[in-house]
Amino acid sequence: MCRSTNGFTIDLINHIGLQDSINVRNLFANGHLVPWPGSSNHNGFLTYKNCPNLINLGLSPSATEKDIPVIFEKIITCANFCSYSASSQSEEQNSIYINAYLELIEYLRHLFIWNDSKFKISKEKKKASSWAWLKYLQKANNEYDKISIFTLNYDTFLERILTKNNIEFEIDQISPAVGKKIIIYKPHGSISFVSTRLMTTTPDYRIGYNFKDPLTPNQIKIEYENLNQYHLINTIIPPYGDSSRYGHSWSRLMLESAATSAETATDVVISGISYWHVDRAEIDKILLSIPSKANITCINPSINPVFQAVLQSRFAKFQHYLSSSLLKGM
Repeated sequence: MCRSTNGFTIDLINHIGLQDSINVRNLFANGHLVPWPGSSNHNGFLTYKNCPNLINLGLSPSATEKDIPVIFEKIITCANFCSYSASSQSEEQNSIYINAYLELIEYLRHLFIWNDSKFKISKEKKKASSWAWLKYLQKANNEYDKISIFTLNYDTFLERILTKNNIEFEIDQISPAVGKKIIIYKPHGSISFVSTRLMTTTPDYRIGYNFKDPLTPNQIKIEYENLNQYHLINTIIPPYGDSSRYGHSWSRLMLESAATSAETATDVVISGISYWHVDRAEIDKILLSIPSKANITCINPSINPVFQAVLQSRFAKFQHYLSSSLLKGM
């Protein structure tokens, strides 16, 4: 079984009642509250002082949900365009869009670390235990020989939920392959993916305005605590449709491994995917690997009509449900 997740996090946060403190619909709304990790220990990561390029382009806490996608796309597209030269030349990029991109990946990492610190799963265990997705995973873990979970989320909520409920898993390419039934694929990275190249000293935190050398799988380890440590390389990859452009071999290998796993899928459950064009190539790679005779179920209260058309065009057994509560009948 191959399962793709994205609305998974929104569904969980809504279920346990944390939607007021963890905003994953507008990633910039709480930017002024995200702590800056420097020695000054002040709030306000997304401020002009710390992220002048993002603010100048309009990605501020006051930005509207209507304006954000356009600005975001400009930043990602420019980084996408420059990535080939950036990976082969030592010259620094001075464009406001490239500098904004480098601020963006640092901001996203610390935003999700901040969200993670508020997600006290031990306090929310009782609420989480009744969550439809958890019940479905527990049932699937007993019924299927193999479960592949493909997610573009940066948070660790899924892993924390599984760990708290004694459901074993492994992270493809990063954690040791020991033959666990559940394998998680995160080709856009995670706050739990940290570079082994930790700063030996503790300088004041700063955003570096140049592209860092890419990492290989053996240069990354999994950590779920002390995530604010200063690592030389950020493993957060914003969506742009072609992870190979930046040369992160772990991301490319993870995507290829997920596609290979999808080739034997019999049942696929998709939890909310926006199907935005900047990461459509990666999603399509997985979808095209899934046998056309597989049972496909999408859980999404507001499914992208283009995505729905794509699924209907390939899978005759496609079903769409508005709520995860329908999982109990599967």
